[in-house]
Amino acid sequence: MYSREVLYIIELVYWVPASVVSCYVTFKHGFSRQMGWFNLTMLSLFRIIGAVTGLIAISHPSEGVIETSFICASVGLMALIGALSGIMLRVNMNMYENSIITPERAKSLHLPTVAAMILSIVAGSEIGNDRPSDVAQALLFFKISIALVTAVYIVVAFVTVYTARKRCFVLQSEQLLVKIAVVSIPFISVRLIYSWLASWLPMNSLFFMMNQGATATVVRAIMALCPEFIVASMFLWAGVMVDEKSAPTRAAIRAGLKDGAIEVATAKIVEIIAHKHGRV
Repeated sequence: MYSREVLYIIELVYWVPASVVSCYVTFKHGFSRQMGWFNLTMLSLFRIIGAVTGLIAISHPSEGVIETSFICASVGLMALIGALSGIMLRVNMNMYENSIITPERAKSLHLPTVAAMILSIVAGSEIGNDRPSDVAQALLFFKISIALVTAVYIVVAFVTVYTARKRCFVLQSEQLLVKIAVVSIPFISVRLIYSWLASWLPMNSLFFMMNQGATATVVRAIMALCPEFIVASMFLWAGVMVDEKSAPTRAAIRAGLKDGAIEVATAKIVEIIAHKHGRV
């Protein structure tokens, strides 16, 4: 049995049940209200398809199957950063004050992430063939994609650290999300470093995604799959534990006159005043 085949089987063992949990968490928190959880569902789906096509490519290789496997393998980092960004958006929109990210700012982060994902998909579709020009172009697309997602990650990591420093303004019910987000930063950083090494080092390096050797497979397992397993597990656990009912946003408090918003706003103002006096 090939070492890469063992790795694909391990992925299936983890991601199949993880996909069930991620679907539950996504439906629990809602698709439109919180996109962070939806990223985990998409990551689970991509990883399952990638593992299945990877196993097929070992015994019955074809260009289409290989391309599908590479495409699914190239989007994991974007999904993790997208999940972290979505969770931070939820936390900041429900903070009492001192929030740093808004839906408009989150959208400005979403656009380069989408662009990076598109470039990765295009690169994955070209790297599976043997034409040197296509492989070179694919590596260029990967480099641009990693540069874009790195810029987004730096911003999201800053937002996460800033939010952690302002935890006194975070809802008590969402304190767990902040802790999980902070812990996830070093693991996502390892995953990001692996992607940089894979795109910039020579094609015969241990980090190149087409390297099927045993050592390269171990490196991929340690620097790519393990961080994904750990971060996804933490996010899914937080999604199960945290209440699905998101608190009213500041805009809703200011403008809401429906669905009992007056009573909710009054209670929120009293809560803020009590919170501030408790800190004095």
